[in-house]
Parts: sequence; C-alpha cells; structure tokens
Amino acid sequence: MELNGLGIDVQVNIVGFAVDDVMLKETFREWARLGNGRYFDAGGIDELKASLVATLEPRFEILDKGGERVAVGTVDGPPVEVEPGDYAVRLLHGSPPEERSITLGAGEEGVVEL
Repeated sequence: MELNGLGIDVQVNIVGFAVDDVMLKETFREWARLGNGRYFDAGGIDELKASLVATLEPRFEILDKGGERVAVGTVDGPPVEVEPGDYAVRLLHGSPPEERSITLGAGEEGVVEL
C-alpha cells in the first residue's frame, strides 16, 4: 500500500456478517491480508459483536536498532517472536506514539507495558 510506504500505519479489517459465499470469504481474507489486517467471519450477532471489538484492538510494532520494522502485533494478542537483540516497541495508536526499549537474550521472553 502506498500509505504504508510513507510510514503511515494502515490496517484494513473486514467483518463479514452472515456471508455464505466461500469465494467471497476468500476474497475478503485476501483484501484484509493485503491491508495488513484480518478478516472476521461473523455468522451471528454474538460473533459480529466480538469481531467489531477485535477490529479496534490497538497494535504495536517492533523496531530494530536501525529503526526498521521487524514485527507487528496486537496488544493482549498472541506473542510475537523476534531474534535476540535490542528493540524499540511502539504503540501505533495515539499521538505521539508511546515507545519503550527492550533487550532480549537467547531464549528470553519479554513483556513491554505501554
């Protein structure tokens, strides 16, 4: 995406509500993937509510020493694996974005609170 190339974090999440067409679901999944987002397949009202909440979860990025993005994750989401090293973790929501540093050794796990 051109906006991502300009350093603007863009995420396209798609919520399909009661979509029965398999090909259409696959198209939505691909669009979401291309938009650095996720596709949510909501068959009923409870799934729709949960999907809409999930689309609003804040994301973070992990930057290496040179400032290059090495990973992206969701706050309170699944763990993100990176190689041992020094990193900056930046919350992508908010202005200015919050950022913390972390150093990870081999086999270490880390938690960053923003």
